[in-house]
Amino acid sequence: MKTLFYLFTILVLLAGCTNDKPRPEGHIKANSLHTPNGQLEAITTMQQEKKASQMHIKHHVKGRNVYIECFIPNFSLSKRGKDHGYLQLYVDGKIKDKIHTAAFFIKDLSRGDHQITIEMVSNHSKQNKIKQTIHVTI
Repeated sequence: MKTLFYLFTILVLLAGCTNDKPRPEGHIKANSLHTPNGQLEAITTMQQEKKASQMHIKHHVKGRNVYIECFIPNFSLSKRGKDHGYLQLYVDGKIKDKIHTAAFFIKDLSRGDHQITIEMVSNHSKQNKIKQTIHVTI
């Protein structure tokens, strides 16, 4: 019986020591590359977002409040860093606030339909302003 127990324990330990490790999730893809001498080689490239050309917004309505979360690649909402600035918030076409955080609440909206526009404003005027509009119903 002891021999069977030891054999089972060794089998379990050996089964756990495999090289089958999970691959990390990400935006990695393999591309084909034809070299001048006709050989086919595989290279791995990192798929990068266009620099600060997209803004992803998630929102959730609860009662008369709207929770908004923004993701802007390669852009900082702090006053430090190379690419930084703020978010200009418009509610129904009127300027409501300057936002310096990626997640925020809009509180006490009146009942009905609202158009919320978020504009990325860079402190460097060279960068284009990016706007995104969402529609919510309270």
